Amino acid sequence: MAKQVAQTEGVGFYYSENIYGVPPVLIQHVRKFPVLHEVNILITNRAVPVPDVLHQERILVETLGLPGFYHCICRYEALLTLCLYTRPWAD
Repeated sequence: MAKQVAQTEGVGFYYSENIYGVPPVLIQHVRKFPVLHEVNILITNRAVPVPDVLHQERILVETLGLPGFYHCICRYEALLTLCLYTRPWAD
């Protein structure tokens, strides 16, 4: 039996490492609280294996097939990740 999902004002942000599919946290949210916001943004962070990500390509936003649903991919250089984990300034 399907639940009726209500809509409320505001913006919902849902993070997932996976670019494709529905974020598990969104599924859990709807199961526990059968309500969605007017605007729902699915966010994914991605390290890109290039030395520099162009400014206009750092944040990519696409509309999804449902009204009020967007996917935001935040891209950054893989070198930045390497520096954060190795901490070269810690010597």
